[in-house]
Amino acid sequence: MAQTATLVQIPTLVSPVTRVQNVAFCNDYYIVSPPNASEVDRKLIRIQGLIQELFVVRGIDYRNNTAQLMTDATAFTGGITMFHLDAAEAAIEWSNGSRSNASIANNIPALRQVSPDLLQRPAETLDRMIALLRLRLLQ
Repeated sequence: MAQTATLVQIPTLVSPVTRVQNVAFCNDYYIVSPPNASEVDRKLIRIQGLIQELFVVRGIDYRNNTAQLMTDATAFTGGITMFHLDAAEAAIEWSNGSRSNASIANNIPALRQVSPDLLQRPAETLDRMIALLRLRLLQ
């Protein structure tokens, strides 16, 4: 029996986030976690969500044109053979941050100096931060 995802609420614009705000997220997280969903399932879910969001936000319509999406994605990434999504997202989010605030550091050593406390955190904690920030940005 298929489990139904629920709409994850965007936490209020203030902090701290309360536990009651995470009920839908935890439900959906369970649905897409192993063994309930494969890595390909998770990527499919992400792509479908991004396709819908892109159409609404930018008017670019890949909803029924995945062949064009594949062509555009290959052209955009320059055909990189050993593609790492985490590196791509870091480059994209760094650029987006710079577009929002041109004073953001433009090299890794300078960024390390800005947020040295983040360097002391485990990758899983940083992933949690990224998830919250992306949701709050409506990405």
